Amino acid sequence: MSGLCPGPSEVRCCYKRPTPTPSTSPDARSPIEKGFDTIAEQISTGNVNIQDTVQEFGSLLFEGFSDNLSLRCKDEFNGVCKLGPYCRTKIAEGFCDSPGFKCCLPEISKFVSTLVATTQKEYDMYKSKDECDDEILRRRIGDYWDNINKNLAYDGCTKKAWSAVFVSYMMRLAGAKDRFVYNSGHAAYIYDSFNGGRGLYNSAADISKSFPKLGHLACRGRTENYYSWKYSDFLVWSQRKYAFISSHCDIIVDIQGDKITTIGGNLGDQVSKRTLRKSEYVVLLIVEKY
Repeated sequence: MSGLCPGPSEVRCCYKRPTPTPSTSPDARSPIEKGFDTIAEQISTGNVNIQDTVQEFGSLLFEGFSDNLSLRCKDEFNGVCKLGPYCRTKIAEGFCDSPGFKCCLPEISKFVSTLVATTQKEYDMYKSKDECDDEILRRRIGDYWDNINKNLAYDGCTKKAWSAVFVSYMMRLAGAKDRFVYNSGHAAYIYDSFNGGRGLYNSAADISKSFPKLGHLACRGRTENYYSWKYSDFLVWSQRKYAFISSHCDIIVDIQGDKITTIGGNLGDQVSKRTLRKSEYVVLLIVEKY
């Protein structure tokens, strides 16, 4: 049986529930059965605390299942499940729809799923290619710029930062339409999100106190004037009349424990994919329709 995670955190689990003890009384359940049922109930309400459940019902919950599922639901992941490679494969194969298995995946909107897939495809197509030395990427960066202003005639050899036009183009391809601020500077849509947005990214949060999700934008200041900016600095800036600041945002395409995987443009003159602790960023732009 497959399920969705309605909770605020990015909980993703796949586990095998033991065969229930034949009985009409819930009290006849074994500790392991009670533990799995507790987790299932937590998932359904969005109030998941694997660590407390393990302490209450014992580590036997995951011994015997952890190894073969590559699942670790203990202190090292702050009580949040990590979906291991074995489980990822089994979900793709439909294995978790088999009787006796319970899977939990984050519910995402069509826009988010399209954005993540589109951005991943873009990375797969252009990774390891240099902005100016590679003819294919040079022309593709021209497409990014045309999405902002077709009169510029810029491409990968133009000495202009193109990370924001990369994000803007991914938004266009994913179907953001008029619900996003397409701009050559990240500051424009960071500011817009702080001030209510346009229907997609309608709010901004301190990433250190938030739960990043797929499709969210992870942002920070850049250059020596803004690299040290904290969330409070962005908040004060957002409450004043708009003024450009040097900044950078990447698209979140995966989450593993306290680390996020992002794809962005103009990183080392390439379309790049990185897995970093969320503390490497400062501001989280939250997609509204998740």
